[in-house]
Amino acid sequence: MINENKIFDIVIHGSGLSAKSALVALSMRGFNLIWINNINNEKNDDRTTMLSPVSVDFYQGLNLNNLSKIIFPTKKISIKTKNQKNYTTFEDDKFQKPLCFLAENKLLHEELNIIISHQRKEKKFIELNEDINKLNPNQYYNEIILKSGKKIRSSLVIGVDGANSLIRDLSAIKSNNLGVKKYGLVGLIEHEQTHPYTSWQVFSKNGILALLAKQNTTKKRSISSMIWSLDEDQMKYLLNLTKDNFEKQIKNEIGPNLGKLSLISKISKWPIKRIDVTDPTGFRAVVLGDASHAIYPLAGQGFNLAVGDILELVKTLYWAKNHGMDLGTRVVLDKYKNKRKIWVNSITKLTDGLDWFFSNASIQTQNNFGATLSLIENFDPIKRKFLEIMTKS
Repeated sequence: MINENKIFDIVIHGSGLSAKSALVALSMRGFNLIWINNINNEKNDDRTTMLSPVSVDFYQGLNLNNLSKIIFPTKKISIKTKNQKNYTTFEDDKFQKPLCFLAENKLLHEELNIIISHQRKEKKFIELNEDINKLNPNQYYNEIILKSGKKIRSSLVIGVDGANSLIRDLSAIKSNNLGVKKYGLVGLIEHEQTHPYTSWQVFSKNGILALLAKQNTTKKRSISSMIWSLDEDQMKYLLNLTKDNFEKQIKNEIGPNLGKLSLISKISKWPIKRIDVTDPTGFRAVVLGDASHAIYPLAGQGFNLAVGDILELVKTLYWAKNHGMDLGTRVVLDKYKNKRKIWVNSITKLTDGLDWFFSNASIQTQNNFGATLSLIENFDPIKRKFLEIMTKS
């Protein structure tokens, strides 16, 4: 039984990778937590995620023991437009460090579940498997009323509950829901191992296609994770193709660099929502990850933004705790918000701009962009800026 008069530090609502990551990170900092975990969809999540080096450092800090075994490094990223002859390649010429790492969502779930299981045994948090009916925040705490009628008091409620965030709605945090305008097709592609540790991305009228370096199966063959962002008509067209014709479409987009390629898994589709939230904070509440900024995919920036949210919020709340401050006050939440807004807005505008450009610009304009990319190949300052975007959260 939960003492309804006790005021907990934090209530976390959500069940995905971001929610579990926030739970583990905050538990390790000694906060008094309740985790409301009412959804379990990890078994159906066959997507992959590109982790930045900052995100990898974050997970290493959470003591994910098998992390090095489940992530695959990308040391080069080759980008071009459909009609651009050659790829523009980005890499760390000086230190040859990976730019990013591919991880399967299911395996990340498994690793986080191991840590959460240990924390559960050590009673680092209280877990509830029912949902929230209402939030009643006041000057002293946020009262959470569950569907069963039970009441919980907490200084702060954190919503890490996805694009359809319940916490965002119950806290009256304003959002601009742009709906589902894109879909992601995901699958595994086997191809010749001519470019080890290289990921590929092609921008065209047919969407944004990425083949992300996964693993080498033999000395001559490699596997990459395919993520193809398209509009609904393009998605339906591709899904109606035979396996051979689907492979031809990929080859037509990517070009001859990967040699003979073949689809070696089923193709899954995921709706890609676009949601903007100007202010992710409310009265004793804050939303993180997709609940705060659901963006179009670009080199894993959506998930890396979520990790960045968690890192900054944990840092801010730990600062407030050490200064004896109420975690849910406006001064604490504003400190977090102001630290994140410039970077989040920058990445959102970048991904929106690229999507709009390749959905609306003429072929000639796209060709001009391709020519610019070709010039960048020999222009290190712009390359370094791109690498900065890739490696941050």
